[in-house]
Amino acid sequence: MADSNIPKPTLSRMPHSLLGQSLKQAQLPKAVDRNLVLNRFLSGMPAVGKQPGRHIQESDNMDDSLPKEPVQIRRHTARKRAPKRLDVNTTMIQMPLTLSPDPDPEPSGNLSGDAHSMEGLAQRLSGFQRSYSIDFSISPLTPGTFFHETTFIGSGEFKRSLEVGKRDLDKGAGLLEMQIGNQFFSWGSWNDSVSSNIGIAFETMIQEIELSDHAPTDTNTQLGCGRTIYRRLVKYVTETLAFVDPIDRVGFVTRSQGLVSRINDALEAMVSTIPWGTERLTEIASYNLVFANFTYQVACHELVSDSIAGEVLESLKSVSERLLAFILNSSGESDLRKFTRGNELESQREKGIRDGCTMVEAFVVLRHVLRSADRLQGYFESLIVEALLPAGDLNDTMDIKSLENGWGRLFAILPLCEIDNLGIARVGSRFSESHDNWTAVKRLMVPVLDSYQPNSSTPISYNNYCRVLFHRCFHLIEGWGWRDCKMILDVLYDFYAKNTLYNLKQEDNYSSPSFLDDLDSNPSLEVLPGDPCFHIFLKIIARGLRSLSKKYDKKKVRNFAWRLLPNHGKVYPKEKPIHQTDLDALRNHHDLLCTLYYAVPDGCRPRLAAIINLVDPANSHRETCNISLRAWTRLVRFQLSTKEDVTGLEPFAAWHHHFVTEFIKQHALARREIEAQNTGDNQFSHQVIERTISQNQRQIESLLKTAVNSLENAIQLSPTLDHAYRLVSQSPINALLGLFNPKASRVNATVSEALDMANSYVRKCNSSVVGSANPNPSAPVDEDSQEYGDWTALEAMYEDELAPAAQPLGIDYLEKELHPAVSRLVSNCFGEDHCPEDEILLSVVDCWSSIAQTLVKYGLRHWDGYLSLYNGDSWAALRVTEQTRKFTPKFLASCIEKDVRFISDCRLQVYGMWLSSLMERVSMLKFQHSLTEALLNCEPVNPLLQNLPFIKGQNGRYSLTLEDLCQCRLSLVSCVLSNMREHLQDLEDAASRSLGNTKHEYRELIQKMMTSMKSNYQELGSSATGAQGAYVDFVHRVVGFLQQHTRDICPIDPFFTDPSSFPLPSTDPTYIVARMKGYEPKLSSEKVAKTLIMFVQGISERAAIDGQQVYLVDQLYTSMTNTYEAGDAAKPTLRATLMQCVFPAYLEMAFSNPGAWLLSRPIVQTITLTFKELLFNIDTTDANCVASVMGIFFWVFGSSYKALYSIVENANLLREPAVVITATAFVEMITSTLRVVDYIDRATDAGEKLISQIHALRQVILVSMSFLQDQLPSGIEDITAPAHILADTSTSISTPNFFTEVRLSATRELQTYINESWSRHQDKYYFTRRGGHQPQEIGIEPSVAATLENSPAAIFVETAQDFLNTLNLLDSFDTSI
Repeated sequence: MADSNIPKPTLSRMPHSLLGQSLKQAQLPKAVDRNLVLNRFLSGMPAVGKQPGRHIQESDNMDDSLPKEPVQIRRHTARKRAPKRLDVNTTMIQMPLTLSPDPDPEPSGNLSGDAHSMEGLAQRLSGFQRSYSIDFSISPLTPGTFFHETTFIGSGEFKRSLEVGKRDLDKGAGLLEMQIGNQFFSWGSWNDSVSSNIGIAFETMIQEIELSDHAPTDTNTQLGCGRTIYRRLVKYVTETLAFVDPIDRVGFVTRSQGLVSRINDALEAMVSTIPWGTERLTEIASYNLVFANFTYQVACHELVSDSIAGEVLESLKSVSERLLAFILNSSGESDLRKFTRGNELESQREKGIRDGCTMVEAFVVLRHVLRSADRLQGYFESLIVEALLPAGDLNDTMDIKSLENGWGRLFAILPLCEIDNLGIARVGSRFSESHDNWTAVKRLMVPVLDSYQPNSSTPISYNNYCRVLFHRCFHLIEGWGWRDCKMILDVLYDFYAKNTLYNLKQEDNYSSPSFLDDLDSNPSLEVLPGDPCFHIFLKIIARGLRSLSKKYDKKKVRNFAWRLLPNHGKVYPKEKPIHQTDLDALRNHHDLLCTLYYAVPDGCRPRLAAIINLVDPANSHRETCNISLRAWTRLVRFQLSTKEDVTGLEPFAAWHHHFVTEFIKQHALARREIEAQNTGDNQFSHQVIERTISQNQRQIESLLKTAVNSLENAIQLSPTLDHAYRLVSQSPINALLGLFNPKASRVNATVSEALDMANSYVRKCNSSVVGSANPNPSAPVDEDSQEYGDWTALEAMYEDELAPAAQPLGIDYLEKELHPAVSRLVSNCFGEDHCPEDEILLSVVDCWSSIAQTLVKYGLRHWDGYLSLYNGDSWAALRVTEQTRKFTPKFLASCIEKDVRFISDCRLQVYGMWLSSLMERVSMLKFQHSLTEALLNCEPVNPLLQNLPFIKGQNGRYSLTLEDLCQCRLSLVSCVLSNMREHLQDLEDAASRSLGNTKHEYRELIQKMMTSMKSNYQELGSSATGAQGAYVDFVHRVVGFLQQHTRDICPIDPFFTDPSSFPLPSTDPTYIVARMKGYEPKLSSEKVAKTLIMFVQGISERAAIDGQQVYLVDQLYTSMTNTYEAGDAAKPTLRATLMQCVFPAYLEMAFSNPGAWLLSRPIVQTITLTFKELLFNIDTTDANCVASVMGIFFWVFGSSYKALYSIVENANLLREPAVVITATAFVEMITSTLRVVDYIDRATDAGEKLISQIHALRQVILVSMSFLQDQLPSGIEDITAPAHILADTSTSISTPNFFTEVRLSATRELQTYINESWSRHQDKYYFTRRGGHQPQEIGIEPSVAATLENSPAAIFVETAQDFLNTLNLLDSFDTSI
């Protein structure tokens, strides 16, 4: 039930249509509204058969204050429409732009929920609708629209009527034949006869008009005669009328003015009495206006008095009103819309506008007539205003339907305004000619806007309608070219200014319009769905002022813009609460000022102080500061996009400096205020204090980051360095970087933002076209100059080179402001004992290297200064901390990536730091991969970087990870040291002059490596347990690499070879393996090979004396393992050299001296281990490899045969246990070769000679077995002498030229050495050093002594039997021979 307290309209005041509708609704049965949403949906659906562009209105005359009972409506299912063929040439008729708001909280049919909220509007506005059309389906005419030549306009008669003044009316123009009824007339110059005849014509037309009131069926026919008469009459006055005497004009004007008035009076009576014959009456009214206009043109002659001319003018206005009444009545408006829709059809448009479009023709006539006279300027627009919504009709101004009808009529006539006086549609002329009528718009909008009361509740329907009105205004400006829009700008601004820029009640608007974020890129100002009223208002201002700027001078545009400046400002102190509506109003204020700044040219804009002063950062809320910062961002981006002078950026820099400085002060004050409160009786825990300070500072830091980030973005958008400099010139960079706190990562995030900003500025410096080269070349010197005694010429020649080049202000700022500030931050970050987080350190490194690169580029710094120990800005001068060591590779890599010249200028320092960083403990490895990657990519031809254990990616560049480097670190170090050795060897072979300098540099690099390892090891402490860690093993490997590759370049630091200072490797304390491998690259030299002989002899002696022969075997084996036997005589392997030159001597001398076996047995065991893994290091498809292996076997088999043959010659030797265990070792060694020889024999044809040697060895082994088993040896006579064994195969073995000499030298040296230094006496062994007098007893290792005591003969037999069994299993050996 409706509320009985709500007033209802009485029957006397209720419109007839609403009364009838109410009576009909009273007869309908009432039903309970079960589903409000469904009813709302059904009531909003368009009815079947409606024309495109129409929409269902909620009610024709609905009073929102009257709640209605829901009505149950029975809906019928619409039939399926029959298919309709469409013309492919038909232009698609677009649907209207409509605004359908979200459903109201209450259904439109039952507005009881809005009844109380509309108390302020109930007495003013009524009839709100559910949806509204923005453009009423009205679109501009299609190009090609024209009036047919049969029409009054298309024939050109109308245009000629407007230009009568161009014809000489004092000169006769012939006669015009005229028929009126049964009478025929011939009219020429003006006289009494013509006057009388014209009166007859007018009487005839008046009679037809009056008779049409009683004969509706023949109205068009009767009036058709009248319009024909009038058209001929107009033709007469336009083309034929002339005055014999100029004074006759007075009589003509007087006579014509009276006739026109009579026609006008007759038409006035017909406007409201007959509903038929409107088209013909409209045509007569059109001709009447043309005739009246002709009369007025004649009345403007100097012989016609002003009073008469004034009366004619008033008559002309009256006739215009009468014609417009016909055009804009319901029938006329319908005809206009019908024409607009039909114009979309190409088939109809091509026929031209014919006589059927009376209203269109009448409007064109009316518009051009009223715009043709100077004294009628503006009258057409005012006439339209009164026709749309007559002034003084309060009921119509308060009724939404009446207002909408006015809007509909306004839009209906818009397309017709582009038709010229020849009847041709000049589509697009609306943008170059003035067609606007903002007075009409104001008349339609002011009642709605004035009804708003901000202190009372407002229904959503009101907001929706306001949004539609705003959108229509924008559409008129954008789509219809109503660019002279100052009036509507003032109207809309006054509406918001009256409400202090607050949003409409219940209108959600929590953000700025999106176009303000794109002011620098010509943003789109189209109204988007969901745009609130204020956003549309800003778009209207932006579009309107930009249009006005093209039409008026700057002074007027400035006045237009300043008229829209709010003269009020509110303060929102942070101590007081702030409401969202207040924030919205403040944001609207900023958005309005930003829009004004964007929309008008320079010199017309509002002062920035008007925006800056809206928010005081010292005592304002955080959100208000954010609003101001967003305004700064938008405006500075726009300013940068203009081509205006760079000095215009200085106020923006001052604005930004003001805010950032205040934020920094507030940040410091937040701590001081809290700490000041923690005194006396108010004592709080440190944790509570820090938490409170953190909460207070976090909000300020957020503002700081926003401000700094905005400046960074502005720098990136700066078109030149000068623009960027103007922005940062006032930035408090020292204070921002001074916020750094190593223990507060939260604060450091702000510092990182500041560094990013600085980086952006540095990149802008690098992108500048200004180079470091002198832009002014030296003046040319005259070669014929004879001024020998004068230095002036030389001084002039070098004046430009000696004078310092003037740097741009942006570079000067980088050097004098930014560089020192970042330098201090670098020192603070990397000098702190407490290591800051990686994010801030990475930012610092990146920024510092970027600044350095730029200063070097402009010649203000040199790269070596950043790594010098004596420069305050040098990285090397930083305090050595954990973060310094970790980030040194990152800094170097960053410098290399930014400027390759960094390596050439600081090569020795860079590589020294690189190798030192590779020596770090695993826990200190962080960015070594970055530096390695940078070096590989920037110096691919450096000798030190060849053949490193990394591969390139698909893009042809190296890309390393820390995991890759950790896995390959030892290989990397080994490769680099090997490259040092090879490079020096190449220089030595080429007799290069740079050999000495290069060797000195490499020595420095190696010393830095060892210094770094020494320092890192000492950091581990002196504890024995702690020292034996992974890093000690790493150092052992590196020292081994140094022993192997660079022993001749730089001596090993005694620290690493002294067991009192550094733990030596337990299995190889003297680095035998590394030293052995160090000989391999130089074994192509006979001198080095002979040196190797003495080295092996020395280590064998030391192992025998110290009882370390077990380790010696492993060391010798390890030095030869995992090496491919290439068989290159120019580069023999260590394995080939030892097996063919050195070890054979030890094999031959095994039984020549009682003490020789002590030295020979470890060698035999080493050979055995080597042969066991030889299969993995050979390739039978490589002839050189096979030849080298054959040579190894040959000399080993030959020397072994000679040694074992001596046992056969003197069988008593087998009675000595030492001989037996040595012979057993020989048999094991020969057994280890069988599978290799078998494989070679099966894969190649080279194994036959080796097999014969093995057969000979088999005979010797069998004889030895027989003797030890106390059996009679057989086949002794078949044993071949050693000389024959070697003679049979030596000719086919390929060896280096000097191998024979080296082998003989080794045999002689070893024989002399054993005979002189080794002896046995009473089963004890003694060693006497050459030149010494006191023999030294040599102890037997416990394992060897145990073997000597436990049946060595049985072990020999078992080993020999294993040899024979293996021999029998292999197909290559035929044991039946």
